[in-house]
Amino acid sequence: MDQLLSDLQNHLQNSPFWAQILVLATSTFVSEDLTTICSGVLVSKDVLSPLTAMLGCFIGIVIGDGGLYLIGLLFGLSALRIPLLSRLLPPDKIAQAQSWFENNGLAIVFISRFLPGTRLPTYFAAGMLRSKAKYFMVAATLASAVWVPMLVGVSWYFGEKMQRFEHQLGGNNWVLMALGVLVLFWFIRTLNKMGSYRARRLFLSRFRRFIRWEFWPITVVYLPLVPYFLWLALRHRSLSAPLYVNPGIGYSGIIGESKHEILDGFTDQREFICNSLFLQPEADTLMRLANLKQWFETRNINFPFILKPDMGQRGSGVGHIENWDQAEAFLKECPIPLVAQEYSPGPFEFGVFYSRAPGEEQGTIWGITGKEFPKVVGDGETNLETLILRHPQGLGRLHIFLKRFQSRLKDVLGYGERLTLVQT
Repeated sequence: MDQLLSDLQNHLQNSPFWAQILVLATSTFVSEDLTTICSGVLVSKDVLSPLTAMLGCFIGIVIGDGGLYLIGLLFGLSALRIPLLSRLLPPDKIAQAQSWFENNGLAIVFISRFLPGTRLPTYFAAGMLRSKAKYFMVAATLASAVWVPMLVGVSWYFGEKMQRFEHQLGGNNWVLMALGVLVLFWFIRTLNKMGSYRARRLFLSRFRRFIRWEFWPITVVYLPLVPYFLWLALRHRSLSAPLYVNPGIGYSGIIGESKHEILDGFTDQREFICNSLFLQPEADTLMRLANLKQWFETRNINFPFILKPDMGQRGSGVGHIENWDQAEAFLKECPIPLVAQEYSPGPFEFGVFYSRAPGEEQGTIWGITGKEFPKVVGDGETNLETLILRHPQGLGRLHIFLKRFQSRLKDVLGYGERLTLVQT
């Protein structure tokens, strides 16, 4: 690998000026930032002159910007039928860019060069809105004239530092240099993204999911307990002893417990339990739907109500049903044992961690956890997306909330208007 990269370096170094410019300009069509970073590193190794590196990247980037403008101008939204363009230019991003462009004009063309995820849709939207080409190119060229020297300079400095490190290791290691370039590319891209409030909040949300075990996959949480369980099984000479911990619940609630069987155990406490109905899987969809409607009439149930698997965990498969069409669709998609339950807007729910050892008359409450549904409150000015991103309880689940309310993110809630982000 070192020999191959060294040969490529020598070939590029011995190429004429115009060929070096052509290689750099063409490479920017694949990745502008990565090409610019590599050119800066090659300057540090005296493969390219600073002028060649900056000029080649600058020409390629300006041509690419003009190409995006032309695609928007000539083809408009029909260009999005091409799979590659549809991935690079999501419709919601284009709509957002159109709004920015209409409100800010060509200034947004310059600014978007430095804002992550905005340049492609903004330049495309500029063409689609038929802005004056010469003014667009002036703004795009000025932005590139600032961006390219800055990124080449940073990469040049980084390359010199990497060479000192290589010399300490005793050689010219191109593989190490390539890895360093990729790390710098990742760092610059990440740093660029951190300029966006949305990106910073999403990063914090991902970090919260990483450090808080409540967001971890269930296998990660429970897998470390397996050795301890096996040790206890050997100690007590029984694999089934844990199944006797909660004799009132099937399999002691370890796995596969039935919700409707647990609810049936509270026959003498019905006034404290939401009305529920068990739906057998053997019945077809129409039969189960008829049972639901009969339950509505006899128990005086109103929409919305809850449908969920009889055996489930961590809120998986829970449906918030607001009409009969949703109910029928849910029943068709879930031909398994289900529980229908009256909706309690609450939340009025607590999880109680209680244990009582054999022979004890009274147990111990080790912890009480209250459930609270996160809500956002409008101020008449801020859109829903920003309200969600600001919400302190959203960290760890921002990606869920943003996807759930994707069609409403730009809506502005009225002053004092409340929106519940979680229904179940």
